[in-house]
Amino acid sequence: MAPCPPDPFRLRSPATFALGAGSAFLLAVALCHGAAPKPSGGRPVFVPVPVVPRSKPIAPRPKPNSSKAAAPRAKTKLKSASVGSKPASVGSKAAASAPVIGPTLALDMIPDPFTPSVKVYLQSGLPQPQTVRVTLSNGENFLGAPHRVQTAALPPGGRVMVRFPLPGAAMAPDSRYAFTAEAEVTPPVTPPPATPPAAAAPSPASPATDAASPASPARVGAASITTRVRTTRLLSFFRMERTFAKPAMDGTMSGWLNASMILVNIPGRPPGSTQGWGGSADKTATARFQWDPQFLYLMVRCTDNVTRPAPSPADPNGDRVRLALSPTASHLPGAPWVEVDLIPLQSGALAVTRTASPSLKLAAGPLSGVVSAFTRINDVEVYTAALPWAALGLPQGKVTVPLGLTVRALDDDGGGIKSWLEWGGGAGLPADPPSFSDVSLGQ
Repeated sequence: MAPCPPDPFRLRSPATFALGAGSAFLLAVALCHGAAPKPSGGRPVFVPVPVVPRSKPIAPRPKPNSSKAAAPRAKTKLKSASVGSKPASVGSKAAASAPVIGPTLALDMIPDPFTPSVKVYLQSGLPQPQTVRVTLSNGENFLGAPHRVQTAALPPGGRVMVRFPLPGAAMAPDSRYAFTAEAEVTPPVTPPPATPPAAAAPSPASPATDAASPASPARVGAASITTRVRTTRLLSFFRMERTFAKPAMDGTMSGWLNASMILVNIPGRPPGSTQGWGGSADKTATARFQWDPQFLYLMVRCTDNVTRPAPSPADPNGDRVRLALSPTASHLPGAPWVEVDLIPLQSGALAVTRTASPSLKLAAGPLSGVVSAFTRINDVEVYTAALPWAALGLPQGKVTVPLGLTVRALDDDGGGIKSWLEWGGGAGLPADPPSFSDVSLGQ
């Protein structure tokens, strides 16, 4: 039998196999690095190229339009459009916010007869602190100049008092003097946030997510809005003295000689009256006041050529004295008020009735338990009453605040009330506390 030819698929020895594998590897490397085979004796010869291994893998280079690479560049450009402020995106709530507007101010004046001075009170309606400029003027030179200016810090949503001294001023206690106060606040306005530029059209040089183009300037905020409030009031520097002994309530002057007195001499008349005040021969009036922690003591002394008592407290006609009082000393609209009428009756008694603003929650009608009296000798009428502070809307122990007060002596010569004399103003139904006179309580 002839011998079998060698099998080409038969496995060679390990050494032969390793030599063949190594030759294949060197051939692949040579081809990758451009090594060309060179003829040598009819067999190809390859020159191996050494491969240097790297310690770390190389991260892939980001593409030019990668959003991760463009984000830091966009942030840097947006910040340059509005230094120190966070840029707002188009259509965001911050970009559409309105500028800050001026605060609301409430202004009031209270005279202080003890210093003497005028205290200007300001109430702010803005939640941010402000600096307010206050000007007080008076035509009678009580300020030592036509006007004075002061500045004060106004807390957010709070109240502040600015005092203006009246050096060397001598005011009659029963007179009223015109003062004008003006407060002005110009708060800084926060400009609206900057509006970023519109996105550029996509292109190889300017991708849609790239903000490298220059930003438009920030919008200029609205001009500061100046809030100004001005008021003119007639101020009285009347001081009501405290008593440590109860005065007489019988029409005599016992216990009343040292009481504070005012002239009730401003004439007026109700709508529709055609007669009016007939001069001093018709009616005159003065009022005296004292106080202690329990009572407000009142004496009104009138000269009247004709006295007409009322048949009952409910009768709207007849001679009477009306006391209008504001227990908070506020001259702003909506301040609480209470009115007390002292009405001589045909029976000889003096009825005391009360009407009050709803905020005080005081019942309207006759007041019981009030010590009062009415006397008439010739043409002299004397009204006296001890009015509990609680009946006037001031609980005991809370009567040291300044008060707003008006006294009115009404005259009925037959046919209804034709005229009156008053000190202060604003008495009537409803009462007008901003027109009341000012009363301070001495200690």
